[in-house]
Amino acid sequence: MGYDIYASGMWMVPAEKAAQAIQAMLLAVAEKDGYSSVEDWISTEEPVPNPLEEPHDYISDRLVNSVVGETDSGELTLEFNDDSFRHQGDDEELWEAAAPFCAEGGSVEFTGEDNHRWAWTVLRGKLAVLDSETFFGNDTNAPATIGKLVEMLYPDGKPASTLPEYDAGHIMDKGHSRCLSLLESIETLLREGGFGPQAGMNELERMADV
Repeated sequence: MGYDIYASGMWMVPAEKAAQAIQAMLLAVAEKDGYSSVEDWISTEEPVPNPLEEPHDYISDRLVNSVVGETDSGELTLEFNDDSFRHQGDDEELWEAAAPFCAEGGSVEFTGEDNHRWAWTVLRGKLAVLDSETFFGNDTNAPATIGKLVEMLYPDGKPASTLPEYDAGHIMDKGHSRCLSLLESIETLLREGGFGPQAGMNELERMADV
């Protein structure tokens, strides 16, 4: 991916969830520092600025490569600095903590010096890492591809493996040939959908999530 990393995009926390997100991020900091609660962490470490009095400022100071902002209407934004950096993972625990409170679909795309691309996306309240350039440009194809895949595996709503051709007595002849044909059809479907000739289970799960 190259030495330096560049990022674009942001996550958004609605105003009504901003306070919860900040508290979750403070707890992530406390746990990272070896404490089970924010109170124990603060009373022992006495961090500055005081997270109870200035939680937003403390989180802003604690982030290494990214920044948390606040809009005029109270939403929080999470994004990376404009400058290049080298370890986006330094802030990952805080982004993971904020994810359940962020707007679904928020995404930050990373690009390395060698143009390898990946992203952090809010998916069902969690940080999802799209760590393959294969995914980019194919998300619009995913729903249709998954639909066709389901039709192949469940023709007429029934599992393909339960069809007569798959009876144990035919496994080495007609059933075996049909099985191979089905696998070839699935491979062709994935390739034509833009998901690469060797799409694995992680890629199928990503497609299903889109």
